Amino acid sequence: MKKEKINLNTEEYDDDSFFTEEGFSEYGIVDWNESIKMLTQTDKDILYLRCILQLEYKEIAKTLRISQGAARVRVYTARENLKKLLGKEDS
Repeated sequence: MKKEKINLNTEEYDDDSFFTEEGFSEYGIVDWNESIKMLTQTDKDILYLRCILQLEYKEIAKTLRISQGAARVRVYTARENLKKLLGKEDS
């Protein structure tokens, strides 16, 4: 199982383009609000810290008292969950 895990600490992830991808512009504010309401509180919190407050992973880790790697994983997971709710699962 360890061999199958992706090491998010070494992968580059472009935060600026995440929500500006072409396919996401088709959703209105109601779709976004409904999808966000369906997220867990943990996912909402982590997306708030990263996307709204624009904190770095180091700052998120310090705030939540977790490792930087765990912060990256939580942000990634929360975004994937939001993508699924919006019907944009590509993987």
